[in-house]
Order: sequence, then structure tokens, then C-alpha cells
Amino acid sequence: MYRLFCIAMLLASCFATSANARDNSSATPRDGDKPSVSDPPLQESSRNRTAVRGKSDHGNEGGKVKGGSVRMAKEPKQAVLFQDDYEGRAEPGEKYFVPQRMLDGWHVVDGVLIGDQVCDDHGSVIRTDVPFNDVEIEFDFQFNGGSRFNLVIDDDDEKSVHAGHLCRVSVSKKDLKISDDKTGGMNLEIRKRRQDPSLSVDAKATLEKRLAATQSNVPVQVQPGQWHTLRVRIKGDRMSALLDGKLSASLQSPGIDHATKKELGFTVIGGKVSFDNLKVVKRSLSAN
Repeated sequence: MYRLFCIAMLLASCFATSANARDNSSATPRDGDKPSVSDPPLQESSRNRTAVRGKSDHGNEGGKVKGGSVRMAKEPKQAVLFQDDYEGRAEPGEKYFVPQRMLDGWHVVDGVLIGDQVCDDHGSVIRTDVPFNDVEIEFDFQFNGGSRFNLVIDDDDEKSVHAGHLCRVSVSKKDLKISDDKTGGMNLEIRKRRQDPSLSVDAKATLEKRLAATQSNVPVQVQPGQWHTLRVRIKGDRMSALLDGKLSASLQSPGIDHATKKELGFTVIGGKVSFDNLKVVKRSLSAN
């Protein structure tokens, strides 16, 4: 009997302890135990977080998921080497140079650079000093009577070529051509051989084949009186041209990789061509 009494008392004590524990867990904590209002909420472990549609924790898009965390993809770093929107003036300005006999061929009207051929024997030339190597050049253009324009890249210290010409993009209303001038048509040795009346038929054919390898010519449709955008990319020995955002032509040729490109500009042929929003950007991390 006494054993039964002891067991009953022990069970009663256990039930009482369990009830007190439940009451304490739901009770309001003491003042000293209150969490601070400024305490940050508990953070979920980064290993357990999942990136949604490539967004990082800050909502930025384009992140790449690696090892359970989000790392943003590296964007190509760029530095603006030259930029002009042609606002606030009536002439190109001191940062450009134009041959004396072609000064009447270049003006700025309503924030637009306008070139017009004024010499019978040569298109109107304008250049600006911009030293660069790998680069992206972008500008808007509009044909207003002109038949063609060239974006020309030069190094006037390079004596193996005519007038320092290294490479160019030539645009008409029907075609777009990229040329390596340094090893092609502006190379002085090649120019001399092309003018040699004693050159044999076979030698001429070989020469023309060599010249063809320094050019890329594609058909395009450029509407007169409408604005178009040309973007030119140079990376090493490759030069590409995108017309209105679409890749039009590309050329890989050794002269394009000339290390000391020093100036660029336009040559306008056959009438008026307008230009705006010229921008030259150097990329320190190459983009495709």
C-alpha cells in the first residue's frame, strides 16, 4: 500500500512540472529579457537562398548563381575617349581640323555636323585627335544628297601608307565596306605596283587577290533623309560594323591591329551627309 502511495505522489509531481513549463513558455518575458527594437531579424543562411531569374538580393538582374550565392556578371569596363553632340555652336570647333581648302565643307546646324564636298578632286575631310587601340565608335548619320562617306582611322606618323591611312568603313546607300588600308589599297608599295604599266597579267591578278583579302564589302539599304546609326568595333586585328544594331560586315586583317591609331574622322563624297552623337569608347575588358 505504501508503495502505491509513493508512485501516485511521483506521478502527480511530474504532471505539475510539465504544466509549469508550458505556462512559462507562453508568459511575457521580463523587462531584461526583451529583445531590442533595433536588433536585426534573424537572417536565413545564404547557402539556403535561391536566386530567382538571375536577380541578386538587391534586385539587380544578370547575376550568375554559383555555390548557392549570387555573383554579378562582370560588365566590360569602358572609358569615353571622345564624345560630341554638336550642340551650342555653328562650326565644328577647335578640337577638329579641316584642310584649308575644305573649310566651307563643314558646318554645324541645329546641333548636327554637316559635311559637303566642295572640292572636285577630293571629298571633304574632317579629323580629330583620339589615340586608341581596341575601341568602339558610334555615331548617327543621314544622307542628304551625298553619295558616300568614309569613317577613316589614321596615324600620320606611319610612313608606309598614303596620308597615314590605317583602316576605314565606307558607307553608301547600297553598300558598306571595311578596308585595311595599311596592308591594302593605301600601302605605298601596293599603290606603286598598281600604277606600274609593265605589270604582267598574272602579277595584276595576284595583286588584286591580295587587295581583296584586305576588304569586306556587303550590300545594305540606307534610306536618304532618314537617320541611321553605325557602330564600329575594333579588337586586335578584327574590325566589325553594325548598321542600326545589326552586324553588317566584319574583317580580320593585320593592318587593323596597328598599335598607334592616333586620329579619326569623316570624309564626305558627292554632296551633303549629316552626323550626330559621335562617341568613342575604349573597353578595358573586351566585349564580343
